[in-house]
Amino acid sequence: MNAPNLKRMPGETGSAREIQILTRDLTLGMYVTRLDSSAAFEGMALETPDDIQRLRSQCDHVYIDPERCDRYAFLLVPPSIDP
Repeated sequence: MNAPNLKRMPGETGSAREIQILTRDLTLGMYVTRLDSSAAFEGMALETPDDIQRLRSQCDHVYIDPERCDRYAFLLVPPSIDP
């Protein structure tokens, strides 16, 4: 099993790690920091199934912050995907 794809983001405040996951693997309680597109995005906690559906309709993968995710949601993060 591969380890999650941890990426350091220079100049970012808070957690310096992000994990890239497919939107099909999103679960409630995750905190999304950015999208796979250049669309303006300020980050959000996934609190409802509608939050997840909106992201799935906009992109294929997203980046989550493991330090801001609900503890149980982070345990559900699948192995990393190859970019």
